[in-house]
Amino acid sequence: MDTTIDFDKFGHCCMCHKDMTFTQVIDGKEQLRFSPKYTEEEFLLNDGSKMRVALCMDCKKHLTEKHHRNIMKCIIKGWQKDVDTLPWTEEKKKAHMDKYSALEIVIKSSKEQK
Repeated sequence: MDTTIDFDKFGHCCMCHKDMTFTQVIDGKEQLRFSPKYTEEEFLLNDGSKMRVALCMDCKKHLTEKHHRNIMKCIIKGWQKDVDTLPWTEEKKKAHMDKYSALEIVIKSSKEQK
C-alpha cells in the first residue's frame, strides 16, 4: 500500500493508492501505460451523474458499499487539489468545492452489481 497520498491521483487506486502506471518505450517514444492491475468502477452519484474511479484488481475484488464513503473522501481531496491550482478567486473555489463536496455515491452503476 502506498501511504504517501490519500487523494485521487491519475493512475492510482482510490482505495489503496497503489500507482498502477508505468512508462514504456513505443516507437522510440516514452508513453504512460496502465499496469494489468488497473481497472475502473463506475458509480451513480446522488445528483444523478456517473463517476468512474480507478481501482486495482485486488481492491475491486473486495469492494463493498462500506467503501463508498472513503472512496468519495479520496475523490473530493483530489478535486480540491485540482481546484487549488486554478486561477479562480477564493470565493469561486469555495463555491465549487461546496457543491462537489456534497456529492455521495448512491450505488455502483456497472452491470455486474453484487
